[in-house]
Amino acid sequence: MTSNKRLAVGVFCSDWRLHQEGVHINNQVCKTLGVDGVDVIAVPGPDKVCTMDDYAVERDTLAKWLDVLIGAHDPVALAFVAHYNCAGHPVKEEQHDHDIEKTIRWYKETLDFHGELVAFCATYKDDKNWPLKEIARIPADA
Repeated sequence: MTSNKRLAVGVFCSDWRLHQEGVHINNQVCKTLGVDGVDVIAVPGPDKVCTMDDYAVERDTLAKWLDVLIGAHDPVALAFVAHYNCAGHPVKEEQHDHDIEKTIRWYKETLDFHGELVAFCATYKDDKNWPLKEIARIPADA
């Protein structure tokens, strides 16, 4: 039972490099958000689903998955983690920053979620080094 745990839900890029043992992307998100654990949803280019009309089905499916996890685990935060040089969303770094912020704003308006939403972009340095850059944060109940 997770009743005494502070949890988040993370929407991560599915790029395998982010999910290697040495990267510890979940631990990075936990530490930044001050939570005990992160439920993970992985999709290619999570920052593109709210930027193109062609991805309305994926955007709405992701909203349904988020609703399930929000209902199941009562998270205190939602984190969206994109990364630069992404095959799933091949745009310049500035566009990633814009798109991931747009994504969290769309989900804040769409979901019945009163916790914090945070947008991150990770930067590949080497296979074990993917520092997170916080792009935007919407406080709880904002």
